[in-house]
Amino acid sequence: MTVDVIGYLIGTGSVRDTTRNLKQFFDSIDPDKLNVLINVYRHGITNGHFPKLKVGIKRHSTNPKRQLFSRGEILVLNVNELETIVIDKLGKVKDDVNLYANMETQYDKLITDYMTNVDALINNLIVKL
Repeated sequence: MTVDVIGYLIGTGSVRDTTRNLKQFFDSIDPDKLNVLINVYRHGITNGHFPKLKVGIKRHSTNPKRQLFSRGEILVLNVNELETIVIDKLGKVKDDVNLYANMETQYDKLITDYMTNVDALINNLIVKL
């Protein structure tokens, strides 16, 4: 969720376009790896509580090459390397003052959109009570 929101804040588009927001956040990851990270792991875990079949997740990996993925009998996401990538990107975002104006604009859009949708949901329910 955090990388979704940060990707939205530093980029353009809709907060609901999770794939685009993740691509904006993880702009330094190889596109093939990013597609697997987003579509198999992120969407698989968020929408199904587990990643898709034939893949795994590993922490405290002995992966000497600091690979994001490793291969054995199944494809394995190295959470340690993912954590390194996320922390590095967050540091870059924090240090890049040129992103601040866009982030503020995107945040204002996020709040306006949220308030509009929440008000509509609440008002719809109130009418039915």
